[in-house]
Amino acid sequence: MNKKKYFIFLGLCVVFAFFIISIVYARIDYYIVSTESMLPTIKPGDYILVKEFNRDSDTISDNSLLKNRILVIKRPVTEDTLISKRVELDVFVKRCYGIPGDTVKILRKDLSHKVRNLQGRFNKNIFPHDTIIRWSVHQFGPLWVPKKGGKILLNPKNLALYSSIMKYEGNSVSRSRGKYLLNGEYVNHYTFKNNYYFFLGDNFYSSEDSRFWGLVPEINLIGKVIKII
Repeated sequence: MNKKKYFIFLGLCVVFAFFIISIVYARIDYYIVSTESMLPTIKPGDYILVKEFNRDSDTISDNSLLKNRILVIKRPVTEDTLISKRVELDVFVKRCYGIPGDTVKILRKDLSHKVRNLQGRFNKNIFPHDTIIRWSVHQFGPLWVPKKGGKILLNPKNLALYSSIMKYEGNSVSRSRGKYLLNGEYVNHYTFKNNYYFFLGDNFYSSEDSRFWGLVPEINLIGKVIKII
């Protein structure tokens, strides 16, 4: 090997080593997208580079920077609307539509006959999976996105919306004689212990997202997409 080829080879080795070190220490991972839920932004077969969040702390330091960003997340798994911590969760790529403290409302008036016939029709697969709130894919909300330390009054509507989160946060909640019992004590409000988020796919009519799952706990956020290849 002559000197020129040697230095070219050496340079490539240095660049490759720097790339590997950067990925390891900057907590960058990659994923292959297999669905159409983020079209036209991300196509099936695209590679995405993802900067993972620092999990040394319980919360993300500045979640306002996540609004409208594309993130890789683990969706909550529902068992009769109860978010489960014990099962392996599917990984999804979605856009962050609502951050803690936001109020999400979706109202789309599409003109196509097919979509128009679906508007306003109750769908048991739509969050919160309760007939007391009859939302659809196109007409959804308003839904307040809980933030850590935020409080809500306990009433039938809020119980339908947030009882799964209360259980996820380690509580038992029930109603007796028109009053609410939280862990065996009568209360009239609930204080959230964690931050939550609301996600949508860019391909609005072909996306499984928070309209179906509900709210995503902050611990389920893996990282933000920094490059689409």
